[in-house]
Amino acid sequence: ADGSKAGCNNGNVILWEAAIDYANGLNFAGFTDWRVPNINELLSIVDYGSSDPAIYGARFTHTRSDFYHSSTTNVDMTTTIWVVDFDYGGNWLRAKASTSYLRCVRGGL
Repeated sequence: ADGSKAGCNNGNVILWEAAIDYANGLNFAGFTDWRVPNINELLSIVDYGSSDPAIYGARFTHTRSDFYHSSTTNVDMTTTIWVVDFDYGGNWLRAKASTSYLRCVRGGL
């Protein structure tokens, strides 16, 4: 998908657990196998030569310069997850109780 707001929670922030449920239940563009990307998948679309947002803009429109959820839980502190900050492309740990944006992906891991 093109990452448009229609396929990614309409461009709203969302809690992590709700993001998992949202992606797993998403029926968009004729597909139902959507999910929250893992941290490596999110990092693979960061454009470290850009900022505000740090992403390949021609391919990924409607990206906010802010935090995006990954499905990757921190193994040392399971109340936190890895997120990507698309303002500058960094990855951070945030509490699962924090809200972030969501980019849905589909396909196998």
